[in-house]
This record gives sequence, C-alpha cells and structure tokens, in this order.
Amino acid sequence: MRVRYTDAADRWRSRTARFRPGDPVLHWLTLFLVATIFVLAFSIDFASSKDEAVALIDLHRSFGVTVWVLTLGRLIWRQFSRFPNWPADMPQAMRFAAHWSEYALYALLLVQPILGLLHTNAHGDRVNLFFLGHLPALIGQDRPLAKQLLAVHETVGLLLLGLLALHASAALYHHFWRRDDTLEAMLPQGMRRRAARESEVIGCVDPRSSSQLLTGWQHARASDKEGCAAEHTSLANKSAGTPVWTGVTHHARWEREMTDRDEKEFSGATNINRRGLLKCMAWAGTGVVWTLSGGVPRTLGLISDAAAAEAPAGELTFVQISDSHIGFHLPPNPDPRATLTEAIDKIKAMPTQPAFLVHTGDISHLSKEEEWDDADQVIKSANKQVFFLPGEHDVADADNGKAYLARFGKNTNGKGWYSFDMAGVHFIGLINVFEFQPGFKSAGLAKIGDEQLEWLEKDVAGRSASTPIVLMAHLPLWTIYEPWGWGTADAGRALGYLKRFGSLKRFGSVTVLNGHIHQIIQKVEGNVTFHTAASTAFPQPAPGTAPAPGPMKEVPAAELRKYLGIRTVNYVRSKGAPALTDSTLVA
Repeated sequence: MRVRYTDAADRWRSRTARFRPGDPVLHWLTLFLVATIFVLAFSIDFASSKDEAVALIDLHRSFGVTVWVLTLGRLIWRQFSRFPNWPADMPQAMRFAAHWSEYALYALLLVQPILGLLHTNAHGDRVNLFFLGHLPALIGQDRPLAKQLLAVHETVGLLLLGLLALHASAALYHHFWRRDDTLEAMLPQGMRRRAARESEVIGCVDPRSSSQLLTGWQHARASDKEGCAAEHTSLANKSAGTPVWTGVTHHARWEREMTDRDEKEFSGATNINRRGLLKCMAWAGTGVVWTLSGGVPRTLGLISDAAAAEAPAGELTFVQISDSHIGFHLPPNPDPRATLTEAIDKIKAMPTQPAFLVHTGDISHLSKEEEWDDADQVIKSANKQVFFLPGEHDVADADNGKAYLARFGKNTNGKGWYSFDMAGVHFIGLINVFEFQPGFKSAGLAKIGDEQLEWLEKDVAGRSASTPIVLMAHLPLWTIYEPWGWGTADAGRALGYLKRFGSLKRFGSVTVLNGHIHQIIQKVEGNVTFHTAASTAFPQPAPGTAPAPGPMKEVPAAELRKYLGIRTVNYVRSKGAPALTDSTLVA
C-alpha cells in the first residue's frame, strides 16, 4: 500500500492535478493580450503621426477581437476542464468575492470588444484585422451613437483595468500573506515544477535540500544506516531549497519487514524505493538529535552517539511526553503505567534537567479519575511543572470533557486553551479534540473552532515578529492522513496568524508539537516546523498501512520499548529555533 502524506507539496499537487495543461497557458495568454491592448490604447495619444495612430488603433482593435475569441474559447474549455477547490481555511466572504469577480472578468472581456467593434462601425470604419483584411460591419454609420459607445467603451475599460488590478492584488495576497498555493497553481509549467521541487516530499529528504541538513547523518554505523547515509551524501551537493521532512516513525523497521512485497511502489525524485525509505526511517526513529536554524532542521547524530547523548546547553530546555493512555490493558502494552514510569525515569536521568514538561494529550484512556490519579503520581515524581493538553481519550466522559477541565483546566480559557511565556519563548496550547463521535471515531478532521481561533489571533497580535513560538495541540495541525482523521481542518487559519513570526528575522521561529498518532513525523513549511511525538504506551501503524488506526497488537513485548519515547526540546536564543532530541525508552 502506498503511504500518503498530505503537506505543502500534496496541496500543490492536488491543485495542479486538477488543472489541465492548457489552463495556465490560456490564463497567461489572456493577461498578455489584455496588457497589450491597454498599452496600445494609451499609446495612441502619443503617436508621432496620423499613420502611426491609425496603425496603433488597428492593432488595438485586432487584439480586442482576439481577446473576445480567446475568452469565448476559454468559457467553452471550462466545460471540459477541472478546477481546484478553494483553500480549506479561506473565509466564505473571500470565496464569494473571488467567485463573482471571476464572473465579472469574463463578462467584461466579452462585452468590451463588442463595444469597441460597434463603436468602430458606428464611426464609419471597419476593423482591419492585423492588416490582413476588414471584418464586416455589424451596424451602419451613426456618429452620435459612436460618441456614446466610445464613452461606454472607455468606462468599461477602466472598470476592467481596476478589476484586473484587484485580481492581481488578490493573487499576491494569497501568495505572500496567506501563503497558500493559489498563485502557484496557475504558474507557468517551468515555474510550477520548481515550486513543486521546493516542497516535494519523496524518500528521506527533499532532492534540493542543502548539505547543511546532512551534517551528522554521514556517521551512521550499521549497514542500514550506511545505505541511508550514502543516499543523503549523494544529495549533499544539490542546490539549496525548502526542505520538507516526513515519515520518521519508531516502528518503521517492523513495517518494512511486513511490506517488502510492495517495496517498489514508493519511489520518487531521489530514486529511493519504499524499502530504502523505511531503512532511513528505521534508524532515524531510534532517537535523533535535531537542531534547527532559521526554521531548517539538521541532525547532530543518533541519540546513542556520545556527542548526542546530551541536549546542547541553553537558556531553556523542556520535555514533551504524549499519549500515555493510563488505563489501557491490552496488547501490545497491558501496563502503560510502567512504560510511563520508565519515560519519567529517563527524564530524571537527563544531564541537563528540563525547566518543565508538556503532555500533549491522552493522559488517560477512558477519562477516569483513577487513571488520572495514576498518571499524576508517576509524572509528579519528575518534580517538574507540567503543562497538560487533553486528547480525545481525556474528554470521553458523559459530560464531554467536564471532568478533565475540572482537574486540569484551571487558569485556562474556554475549553482549556492557554498561553504562557518562558525565557523569551511564547507557548500556546490549543484544543482540537471536541469533535469526536462515540468510540473515538473522528467525524472527519479535527477542528479548533472560531472562538479559540479568535482568541489566538488576539493572543499573538501584539507580539514582535521575532518572538519564538511553540504551538502545542493533541491532534496534528497539518493533514497527515485524512481518512483516519489525522489532521485539523481549520489549522491553516491558526497557522496564518503565526506565519509572520520568524519571517525574515534572525531569532524568530514557529515550532508545532503534536501527539495523537503515536509516531514521529516531521515537516518544515516556510518558517513553521511540525513534529508529532511518540507515545509512552503503544505504537500505531504508519498512515494508510493498516485498515484503521489503533494499537499495533502484533509488536512483540521485547520490541515494544523501541517504539515508545520522549522528546527533549532545547531553545538557545542565539541559535534561533529549538533543537529537538527524540529518544526511545531503550536508547
């Protein structure tokens, strides 16, 4: 089965895949012709002679007829073509304006040439089509009517010019402010290929990633590691691009062994097949120290390496744990309290002690007080302040999360969201787990909701763009696998409020930490880096590799701790974005 990850490149592909190759050509050809018409129109008054003015007028009219024919052809073409959906987070009012402005553009492009043609005939002339011959007149000479038609033609021309300026401004707004792929979807073919390469996720690493990303990967020692390191080394001299990382899962080796039969399905620009990808995932998932500079990750080595045994000393270190599922009692882990205890012991043994812990949800398995009591007893042994977020398993009580909020929701907003500042970093905890049906089956993608999003907009509004942001939520804030509900429908709106942080700044960054999927998947998109975490209880299948998500019961007990772990985050002000260390319970 082919693993599908939805990210910036997937969104780009989903849009462009719905355009036929001729659509961008027709779009840009129309723009070129209309621009030429306006240039000719404004040039007539500056003609040096009457003959030159007549020639400019004939060209103006000829291009006008051409645009009319082209527009009519585009409307016919639209009946057989396919067009992309709006960006998921695009407001309804903006969709309405885009929809009707498009209709208005087509209407003006059809009406304006006809007005010009009628004016020409009423003036007593005929259109000399590119000096090849005259078109037949539609109406007879009528100078008073010609004067009126000219006034209307000029007015409609100004309206068309204004609407085109609005259309261009909207495209730039989408590209530079909203940072979606609306403009990229209509780029010429060569530029579209370049845009795709800059965000493509194929194999272990983007084919255009810089050699800086490869530092430390070349020290792998086992045969599988050597193969992966060699793959990365061969890419080290490629030109720099925008890297996007994905698919680093703790149980990848097990999955590889179960899926060798379709190893050739997963291939791409790096010529690395599915098995090669999973080899990379297998050793990377055993615990990798990540450092980020300007939002771009690079590895410092495996967690078992001596050089990577400690997080780099800095101003702020904290640890993320997730998905403890206290109360779960089935294979592959009938005692998740024991593995949570091991995780806490690992934290207590860290050479550089964290300032605090964050738990990104599913503390309990069935929202029971005794489960939370057990989790509290284990976690408080770390003797650290803990910031909690609920998972869907924490709001499974009959009152839809009332028990969780009573216990963990003090000094929070709404249904438990909050923010705080520490060591110059702004932390935001969002809640996206209140859209689940009984049995923890998602009714589609998760949602943050308007009330919480409005709060978020106000929370970050007055902050400097250089402020480092750490955004936390239980479910992923990008779509990893929609059929399993692994994503958040309105995350784009939330991230839109944060994308200015870190943009063109030395110290700013946006780091997104999530849980829920019980495996590590990482991605970079612009100045935002995304990280899902391993569970301390049990692993789940990689996206799309099983009929449904859930505990991987087939994992042998002796292998379980290879798939469980914690994440250490170390922020050093002078280094920009934080460094991340993911380690398993056996690392």
